[in-house]
Amino acid sequence: MNKKQKNRRMLLAALLVLAVPLVLAGIISSVVLKLVEKGRMPVFAGTLCLTFVLVVVFMVSFFMIRQLLRRLHNLVENLGQIADEILSQKETRLAERDDEIGETIRSVNDMVTSFAEIITSVGDVTQSLISVSDDNSDSFQEIDLSVQQVGKEVNSVGIHAISQLARTREMEMQIMDFMDEQKEI
Repeated sequence: MNKKQKNRRMLLAALLVLAVPLVLAGIISSVVLKLVEKGRMPVFAGTLCLTFVLVVVFMVSFFMIRQLLRRLHNLVENLGQIADEILSQKETRLAERDDEIGETIRSVNDMVTSFAEIITSVGDVTQSLISVSDDNSDSFQEIDLSVQQVGKEVNSVGIHAISQLARTREMEMQIMDFMDEQKEI
């Protein structure tokens, strides 16, 4: 059954649900008015009968609309819970229907399940990133300590090189003085 046929069938069902009580009320009212007009039924009894029919039609319509509104309210509430990240709620009664409402509810339920899976995956990835970030932070701290240590060692080597240079110059001066003395002798 294609989508147009389903839409027509649903529209027809909605019209029947609303129209049948009204048509029955109209038929019963017409019969009662004919009976009152021909004198076969007293006016008071006809008025009571018409009032009873209208009350029954009103009550049936009221309860049918109330049931539909309650189910739609449940759906809206479930969508609100999706927005609040409470993803465990699903509408099951309406999902069992074989019309557009049931199809819509099943799609919403599938969407809720998909959102729950996505949020779970995002949570898992976030935890993994936190773990990797902690590992990287530890590694960077170790690298920083190593760089500081290498810096200290380079500084120490520099100080020793300067000291050795000074000693080498001193020795050079002594050798030069010694050579000058040897030349004089």
